Amino acid sequence: MIRVLYVATALDSKNSIAAELTKALSDARGDLQIDLVVPHTDTIDKGVAPLAKRLVHCQAQIDGSARDISVLEGRSDAHVRTFYLDATEIKSGLSLDDDAGIIATAAFAQGVCQWLINAPVEYDIVHCEGLLTAMVPLYLRTICAESPRADHAKTVVTLNGTENKATVDMAWINRLGLPQNLTSSEGLEFYGKMSILKGAYLYADKLAFPNHIVKNNIEKSVGSDIGMEGVLFSRLGNLETIRLGIDTDKLNPRTDKALDANYDDDDMAGKKTCKNALTKSLSLLKNRPVALFIGALNAESGIDLINDILDDVMAQNVNLVVVGRGDKVYENAIQQWHDDFKSQMTWIKDANCADIRKLLAGADILFVPAKHECGCRLHQIAMHYGCIPVVRALGAMANDIAPVVDIDANINHENGFACANYDSDDFYNIAMDAIDLIQTNQWKTICHNAMTKNLSIAETANDCIKVYDALK
Repeated sequence: MIRVLYVATALDSKNSIAAELTKALSDARGDLQIDLVVPHTDTIDKGVAPLAKRLVHCQAQIDGSARDISVLEGRSDAHVRTFYLDATEIKSGLSLDDDAGIIATAAFAQGVCQWLINAPVEYDIVHCEGLLTAMVPLYLRTICAESPRADHAKTVVTLNGTENKATVDMAWINRLGLPQNLTSSEGLEFYGKMSILKGAYLYADKLAFPNHIVKNNIEKSVGSDIGMEGVLFSRLGNLETIRLGIDTDKLNPRTDKALDANYDDDDMAGKKTCKNALTKSLSLLKNRPVALFIGALNAESGIDLINDILDDVMAQNVNLVVVGRGDKVYENAIQQWHDDFKSQMTWIKDANCADIRKLLAGADILFVPAKHECGCRLHQIAMHYGCIPVVRALGAMANDIAPVVDIDANINHENGFACANYDSDDFYNIAMDAIDLIQTNQWKTICHNAMTKNLSIAETANDCIKVYDALK
């Protein structure tokens, strides 16, 4: 029996695979016992049945004072127990963007460590999902180092890539109860600040990236300046690949009841129906390409690249649908887009999961010009719904997308469009390539390739199990 504590920032969100993956892990191997722990935030409160309070008492040391943390247990699902860490500091959610978010992130990480040390069972592996959980191995190997249970547990941190160093002011080392010696360059210091990413590099037993390309690039970059390379190159033997995946049974255009018509890669007539219904409901141009952007309206999302090429895209009579909220300056820009291109552009500020699936079913292309790697699997859902991604080749997107290189050549295995650089000219070129092909037979092949790409969460579970077995 291998006991795994899976640490996530949420149960179901665009950046979390916790609910799906833990179930897939439980289904994949009978000798895995999976417990899931997440923050008990205000948003979770709205969708969770009454929770039972566990007797284990946890505390976090923040700003020199102890903060009480309660452990709440939810209903088991497919042999996966879910625990929620509840504290005033955690309620508003985890982030590294402001003081409250940093405190919440640290309090949650310390609470996870306290649960691991005092839980009724001993965990063999702690799997931390994403950068916001990366403080868990840091605390386990520093302030909890004397605990036999902390020493026993092996840690895995899944990261989207190497770009986001996640730096905060150096004063946080003391404020978060971490040892003073971590202020040195041998510790968490990175250009005068404290780096959360460096903490993961130093203290996790395994570092997992969402595709082999990130891992291979790191291994080939010895001697290059990629940031923290001294630490990273010393851990080359600890790098792993855990591919992201989706629940292709639930997210299936053949059976999705939210769609105006169902379809699959062999019969795409239903997708045309979905597109016609979408353009009619949004009062957009008929029988024109539909491009879609879904995400936060901020600098990190890459919305600036779309802004740079907007006039040229719209000159091709393309319909554009933007979904999301964000910084005021970007919201004002999106409103201006709508004012300039009323018959071609719609801004949807809020959309639920069913709405997003309807949008993907009705759209031809999905723009993902992200500035940094992200854990979002939206491009995978889009591919499964025959909405072709036009992206920067980052993170899981670099693994999943075989980009079209020459639109005049035969299409074989290609399933999307990608550029390497954060550059408006490069993004313009791939966007125009995609638009040029939409009405061709080549496009049908691209859609077929995208929809039949194996993106199953079961493959993610298999990758995890290989890592767990290696650690055990």
